[in-house]
Amino acid sequence: HYGTNINNNKEKIQRKKKKLNDDDLSYIESVTIISESKKISAE
Repeated sequence: HYGTNINNNKEKIQRKKKKLNDDDLSYIESVTIISESKKISAE
C-alpha cells in the first residue's frame, strides 16, 4: 500500500510537469503569433 502511494505521487508530479509544458507551449505559441503579427504590421 505504501508503494502505491509513492507511485501515485510520481504520477501526479509527472502530470503537473506535463501541464506546465503544455502551458509553456501555448504561451510560446501565442508570443510567436504576436511577434509575427507585429512583423507583418511593421512591413
